[in-house]
Amino acid sequence: FLTFLNLRSLSLSPLSRHLIAHTRPFSTSSLQAQLAARALPQPSRLHTYIRTMPPLGTTKRSDRACLICGLATSTAHMGVDVCRACTVFYRRSAGKKPFVCRSGTNACTSGKGLNCKKCRLLLIEKILQQSGVKDKALPTSPPLQEKSQEKSSPDLATLLLHQMMPCSSNSPASSVISTPSASPTTRPLLARVRTAYDKLCFARLMGELFARKDPPSPLRISAKDYPLYPATFASMNHANRLLMSCIMEFGTSIFPEFERLKDEEKWSIAVKFFYTFRMFDNAYRAKKKFPDNMDRSFGSYTLWLSEDIVDTFFDDLEKEEGDIEEAKKIMLHNCRSKPRKGRFLLNRMNPDEDEFLAMLVLMFWAPNGQCVNEEITKVEERYRHEVFGELHNYYREVLHMDDYASRLGELYMFLPLYEHHNGIKETFEVFRLLDIYADDSFT
Repeated sequence: FLTFLNLRSLSLSPLSRHLIAHTRPFSTSSLQAQLAARALPQPSRLHTYIRTMPPLGTTKRSDRACLICGLATSTAHMGVDVCRACTVFYRRSAGKKPFVCRSGTNACTSGKGLNCKKCRLLLIEKILQQSGVKDKALPTSPPLQEKSQEKSSPDLATLLLHQMMPCSSNSPASSVISTPSASPTTRPLLARVRTAYDKLCFARLMGELFARKDPPSPLRISAKDYPLYPATFASMNHANRLLMSCIMEFGTSIFPEFERLKDEEKWSIAVKFFYTFRMFDNAYRAKKKFPDNMDRSFGSYTLWLSEDIVDTFFDDLEKEEGDIEEAKKIMLHNCRSKPRKGRFLLNRMNPDEDEFLAMLVLMFWAPNGQCVNEEITKVEERYRHEVFGELHNYYREVLHMDDYASRLGELYMFLPLYEHHNGIKETFEVFRLLDIYADDSFT
C-alpha cells in the first residue's frame, strides 16, 4: 500500500510524519507465513491434540414401551413412560365429555391393540395418579368458541329417531325428540318399567323357590344372591305358569291402556310377550350369571338348563303314556344349539340396564305378525315414540354421547331377532303331540 502512495506529497502533522517514518515495511510473505503457522499446527502438536480427545461412547438413550398402548417411545412424557400420542390424547380428552367403553366392561387390556378411548383415558389417569403428577398434566379447558361449535354440529341421532318413529306432525312425541329434557331423571316410562321388572323378578323368585319340596332357608334368599337348581319338567311347568301371571301384572302396572283392553286382547299380547321375554330375559341373566359357560342357560328365574340334565329332566313327569325318549332327543338338540345362539346375539348387542328395559317396552307392544286393531297400533306407536325419546335423553344427558345414531339403529334392528319365537312354539306343540304337555296348557 505504501508503494503506491507518496506520503511525502501529503500535508501531514509532525506526529503523523514521525509514526510513518518509524513504521516497519509491510511484508506480504511474512504475514502469510504467520497465518499458516497458526492455522495448521505442527505434526507433534496435531498428534497431541488428537490424543487428548475423549473417546466416543455409546448413548444411554433407549426405546421403551408405552405403558398405555405398548408402542416404542424414546422419551418420557408427563414424567412417565407414555408415548407422545397418548400424551396428546390425554391433554385433549381429560375433563371433557366422558367416553363409552367399546366392550362395556371399563376394563380393556392395555398394550398393543387397545382401541377403547375410555379405557385408554382411565389407564393414563391411573398411571398419573400413582406417579403423583396428575395435577401437572391436566390440560386447560378449551375455549368457549370450540364448545359452541361442538354443540352446533348436526344431530344425526335426531334424524334417525324421526326415521324410526314415523308419525303425524301433531304427535306429542315429536317434541320429545327435538327438545330432550336436560334432567337425566325425567324418564318416567323407563322408571315405571324398572319398578315393574323388579317386582316381576321378586315374584318369580319367591314363587319358584317356595314351590319346591325343600325350599331354601330365608337366610339364603336375596334379590342378588339366591340358589339355582337344575330344571325339571314339573318345576319348569310351574315356573312358566307363574311367569304368565307375572306378565299380566307387569303390563297392567306399566301401561294403563293394557288394562282397558278386552280379555282376549290382553291374553294375546301376554302370550306373545311370554315367548320373546322368556328368551331375552333368560339370555340377559345367563350372561351375568354364567359368563364363562356358554352351554348353560336359564329355563326360568331359578332353574338352569344344559344338555347334562336332559336324562333326568322328565323324572318328575306324572304322565306315563308320553313319548319321553323322543322328547329327550328334541330337548337335547335344543340345549346344544339354542343357548349359544341366544348368548351370541346378546353378547353382540351387550345392552345396559336402561337399554334392556327399553327393549322390554318395544317387545311388549310389537305386533310380531299378529293382526291387531287400530287402537292397539296407535298405542304401540305412542310407546315406541316415548321409549326412543327417553333413550335419546339417556344417551345425551347421562352417557354424554353425541354420535349415538348407530347405537339406536342396532337396538332397532336387534328387536326382530328375538321376535322370531316360532321355533319355541313349535317345540311346545311337538311336546303336546308327544303327549308330554296337556291340551289345556297355555303354551
